[in-house]
Amino acid sequence: MGLLCLLLASAPETVVRLLGSSDRLLPHTMDYLLWLIPGIFFLLFESIGMMVIRLDGSPKYAMLCNVIPSVINIVLDWYFSYVLRFCWDLQGFFVNIWRQIRVGSSAVVTPKSW
Repeated sequence: MGLLCLLLASAPETVVRLLGSSDRLLPHTMDYLLWLIPGIFFLLFESIGMMVIRLDGSPKYAMLCNVIPSVINIVLDWYFSYVLRFCWDLQGFFVNIWRQIRVGSSAVVTPKSW
């Protein structure tokens, strides 16, 4: 996973072009990719952890690990966008997505009785 993050951070334009970005969308896709990279590390734990929890026989807990961070993300996006008039554009939404991923991955990594 570290290798993927390193590849994405070292050659973002090449990666975005390989994924099919046009010249018109290139600045937006590069901005999106550069703000997405820090959350990928925690997303790995969340994705693998939810698979392990489901295989262990607790799909309800895995769903809670997915639903609760998503609801947090929706509420914080609304709060920052409309209530606080937070003008971070795309970066503000990624801060909220990072929070969502961290909450989900911490719920997965925390030892519970699944």
